[in-house]
Amino acid sequence: MTSVQTEDFARFATALKGAERQVRNRMRKALREAAKPLAAEIVPEGVEDYPSGLAAHVVATGGKAIVSQSSSAVRVILGKRKGPQIGRMDEGSVRHPTYGHKPWVAQGISAGTFTEALEKRVPDMRDAVATELEHLMGELG
Repeated sequence: MTSVQTEDFARFATALKGAERQVRNRMRKALREAAKPLAAEIVPEGVEDYPSGLAAHVVATGGKAIVSQSSSAVRVILGKRKGPQIGRMDEGSVRHPTYGHKPWVAQGISAGTFTEALEKRVPDMRDAVATELEHLMGELG
């Protein structure tokens, strides 16, 4: 497991603040790219136990995981505003029209599947991000 020491990261953050914009943008892109391959596996694994039609719909319309970052965290965002409500599905509920028509009904499904899929990948994501940070810290000195 790779880790970044707090003191090293503080020096890196200070150096990064003084770096050119291109260097900062390259760092943000590198961190996103480090986490993306693992994030892309979460939605397909999260729907493995769902009915096949629902699983295919979720993967096709909301299956892209987005990796974003702030000054203190790298986040994985699942789903889209207009698409499957992955948060509600992870809580164990899905709403859908009856046979494609009104009325809409709520149906219970397996809860926590997306959380489990994400938690399996957290150590690997941390390692990928830490490795990338170490590489970038070496470049900035």
